[in-house]
Amino acid sequence: MMRTVGRTDSVRPPFFTFSGDAMKHAIVACGIVMLGICSMLLGQTESRLELAAMKEAPIVLPADAIASEKYAAEEFQRLWKMVAGQDLAISTSPASGPCIWIGPNAAAAVPVRTDDLGEEGLRISIAPNGIAIAGGRPRGTLYGVYEFFEKYFGVRFLTHDHTHAPPAAFTALTCGQHAFTPVFESLFSSFAETRRNKEFSVRMRCNQVATEAQYGGICKNRTNSHSFFRQIPSKTYGKEHPEYYGLVDGERRWNVDGKDAMPILGNQPCLTNPDVLRIVTESVLEQIEKYPDIPNVSVSTNDNFHYCRCPACAAIDEREQSNAATLLAFVNAIADEVAKKHPDKKIGTLIYQYTRKPPKTIMPHPNVQLQLCTIECSQVRPLTDPDVDINVAFCEDLKEWGRRSKDIRIWTYNTNFYNYLLPCPNLWNIEPNLRLFAASSVRGIYMQAAGNTIGSSMSDLRNYVTSRLLWNPQLSGQELIDEFLNLHYGPAAPPIRRFVNLVHDNAVKRGCTKNCFATGADYGIDDEIALAALAAFSEAMQLADSDEVRLRVEKASICAYRAAVEDVWQWIYDVPNERPNKHDEPMPAHTILKTRPYAAILFRLCEKYGVTMWDELVKIETARDYFRKAYRLSDNEPL
Repeated sequence: MMRTVGRTDSVRPPFFTFSGDAMKHAIVACGIVMLGICSMLLGQTESRLELAAMKEAPIVLPADAIASEKYAAEEFQRLWKMVAGQDLAISTSPASGPCIWIGPNAAAAVPVRTDDLGEEGLRISIAPNGIAIAGGRPRGTLYGVYEFFEKYFGVRFLTHDHTHAPPAAFTALTCGQHAFTPVFESLFSSFAETRRNKEFSVRMRCNQVATEAQYGGICKNRTNSHSFFRQIPSKTYGKEHPEYYGLVDGERRWNVDGKDAMPILGNQPCLTNPDVLRIVTESVLEQIEKYPDIPNVSVSTNDNFHYCRCPACAAIDEREQSNAATLLAFVNAIADEVAKKHPDKKIGTLIYQYTRKPPKTIMPHPNVQLQLCTIECSQVRPLTDPDVDINVAFCEDLKEWGRRSKDIRIWTYNTNFYNYLLPCPNLWNIEPNLRLFAASSVRGIYMQAAGNTIGSSMSDLRNYVTSRLLWNPQLSGQELIDEFLNLHYGPAAPPIRRFVNLVHDNAVKRGCTKNCFATGADYGIDDEIALAALAAFSEAMQLADSDEVRLRVEKASICAYRAAVEDVWQWIYDVPNERPNKHDEPMPAHTILKTRPYAAILFRLCEKYGVTMWDELVKIETARDYFRKAYRLSDNEPL
């Protein structure tokens, strides 16, 4: 059953059991209360909590509050000061007047049920005698504080160093209750801006970053990822046991790359070899014993297509008409062994690339998690677009896997791995894609972005929209874009909005359907778009009304300068093969003349704003060297 997103409920008190005279007295008391409520409703339309009455109100914490509830009280204190201008004390004792109760135990004075809220659900109660915020443990109360200030005061956590907290433009809060339980269990917008700022990640309700108790820790169910390179490493077994590894083109590929720079890229195991099953099972059990608090362990393919084609593996896959067959049978066998010793643990696996199609008959066992990946899908069009075949195929696979498992998770993408800094036209699609996942009863989302550098294409905007929609997919993506642009850039917002619209509309108009590995041409980025982008950001810089806003605009403009040098990068680098192009002739003079000023600005801005990666693998310094060589600059000649 799906949980309702953003529902508003009446806050229900805990259930009590009465007997004898106690029941009679309870009935009489309820009648008196109901009579009082009816009288109040007849006498006035609504009750209100006056802000002026809160100036002496303590923030009440019980003595047994957990670390995240103490931090929630501190956050309430900070944010209340920002919006109401009042300094409130934190206490373990309520006052005679209005109070703010934080946490399920403190909120007993205004009964708030929390046993049905999971780890992040929350309830807020506003009454004439104060405010109660409580949620499930360990993160619900803390998230409830953020929800309270967002909902009632218009606070917005835009970036790690920009919180929009407008002073209250009203004198009272309307009494009532608000309840919210996020539809997704695990939430991760994996931009570096989130990864590197724990307090900000918590404010954005990303529950996969901050491990500390004061932040509520991370969601117990972690993202499943590539694991075979750790569980049966070829360094350990390859030379003596090549039969442990995949048979591809008649050869056991136990040392595919001859190096360990990116071990996840090589060495798929043979999944019908009983020794492989034994070794990986032992590795999983060892991990569980070493980390008893983790609820799930990944057993997943490495990041390549070198799956085993030996007769035994091929026979299973052919019979089941899916390359997922051998993997799922292997994972099920490990899950069965784990269940004998650890019935509360789950085995997760990536449903990724060649394993995405469900097998005909093999079903995931009850303690198996499935993490479906959208890597082949178009970033330019929504997953629900009926005109994009690869997206249609994914939706069909998602639906079929959903029939087989109640624990589906998603690994999806929010960047261009070939070109971090280029404009990436996927903002339109975040909302419909997350709504699809919510409607499909997906339990967790890992939205992979440029996690190894800040300053990727419009990263602040993209991270904000993604994080808010992960928390509540029923929000409007377009309204969130406008909200961020207007609050973050002020009067400079209109030309940036025009640029965002241009990039997305242009990609749709040109019929672009590329996935997360794209050149500029794949997304419809050409000289015309680049010049329009530069013009938009130039206008935004002129409209910016403070140095602070000008810095924000300047950081966002990196994508425009990157677009302006795309033809140089295509001349320099053979992107699909991840190596520099070989040119006997120098770069055309007109290309140098046109692009060199933009390249100089681009690399200066990258240095200024701490951008360290050009793409997933190429560092900024390496890219700068490539440009210098392409322009045939001497060592002392500036870019």
